[in-house]
Amino acid sequence: MSLLNQITVDELQRISSIENNSIYTASDKKVGVVAVVDGVGIAEVMHRTIAQVNKRYAEIQQASQQLPSLQAKRTIRVGAKYYRFEWFIDEITAGQLVELFSYDMTSELAVIDNLHLILATLSRECRMWKWWPKAYDGKGHKKRAGAMRHMVVADVWGYAAFWLVAWLVHWFIGCLVDCLVGSLVSWLVG
Repeated sequence: MSLLNQITVDELQRISSIENNSIYTASDKKVGVVAVVDGVGIAEVMHRTIAQVNKRYAEIQQASQQLPSLQAKRTIRVGAKYYRFEWFIDEITAGQLVELFSYDMTSELAVIDNLHLILATLSRECRMWKWWPKAYDGKGHKKRAGAMRHMVVADVWGYAAFWLVAWLVHWFIGCLVDCLVGSLVSWLVG
């Protein structure tokens, strides 16, 4: 079984936090990441040999290289519930869009930090099996966000990457329009 089929969104967020923290040394990061992935305490990892920690860390790094190749899934199961993810902007309510744009999604790190919130905003619980999603319920966002933390990275990363690219395209177009409007105003005034 691929390591990405074992790591949850919560574990990915903790790994990302460790890896991107400048306070930790390289060896601290390795120990922390191995502890999170193996589900053990730091003390237990510290009792391993350096070679064992380095080997396990290399396995984790190799698995993380597969993230960009993961496909997005439309329906995902967490526990006994199925959740359906929205793909098209016309399927999203105005409230979902406002929530979505309130999260920082300007980088891969920001998307990972907010992944459970993004997924909770863009998902709807299904009524029966995988079919017939319920209407979006903003009141249930916190509960859904908690459930999203337990989703497996292999199931949701492709979907998160889809929205990261969509957000970056939106941001780029906004910057381009601002630049063109600014140039036009300068030309008209000057």
